[in-house]
Amino acid sequence: MTLNFTTGIPEIDRLTGGRIENGSFLLAAGNDDEGMKLFLAEVLKNQGRPAGGDGLNSNGCKIVKITSENREETLEFCRSFREKEESEDDYLFVVESLSELCGNDKPFHAVSEKTILKSTEEECVISFVREIKQFLKNGTEKQIHVQPQKLKVNHESTRLFIGCLYENIFPAEIENRIKHISDCYFQFRMEERGMQFERTVLIYKYDGGEAGGRILKYTVDGGQLNIENKKRIY
Repeated sequence: MTLNFTTGIPEIDRLTGGRIENGSFLLAAGNDDEGMKLFLAEVLKNQGRPAGGDGLNSNGCKIVKITSENREETLEFCRSFREKEESEDDYLFVVESLSELCGNDKPFHAVSEKTILKSTEEECVISFVREIKQFLKNGTEKQIHVQPQKLKVNHESTRLFIGCLYENIFPAEIENRIKHISDCYFQFRMEERGMQFERTVLIYKYDGGEAGGRILKYTVDGGQLNIENKKRIY
């Protein structure tokens, strides 16, 4: 199911049509840490509450911020969706840095409660992302196909997962696998051009729209990410 989803950045929303597949994993990756953080902050703010807060807002999603400390708890929370086919809550799962899912010596459960991943912490991150995607998609399919008559009129639950992947923290193989399993992938680049830095965001792929392959130049000014020139799309 495709649902309305806006990033809060008008030019990106225009290119994507403000649409995204429900249950999607949206990945922001690249070497411009500041640009990615501001992009994520804008998305969070646009869901109906300031970027710095967690919890429920009546006009937006329940925002669940995931770290190494609460990753197992988050998985259990997602599994509970299977028991709540009538649930109409909207959720945005957020990982401000996918590397934060590491750093916990205790391995966490993956795929099912009977299976424990015993490989590296980096492999645990791959498994975590896959399982979150699985339960988000399963939850939306149950609501649409199993008991659609129990949904409120004009309400379709929003469940999305968004994360940031900062370059050169994980091995290249792990980075590439995370990018591969993402449904939408925005690449943020900052490169030196002469005596200045140039920032670009490449909409590498985008399920639910035809925005894939578009490149936009942007600037960071006053704590905001601004598209430099709407006509400079190449």
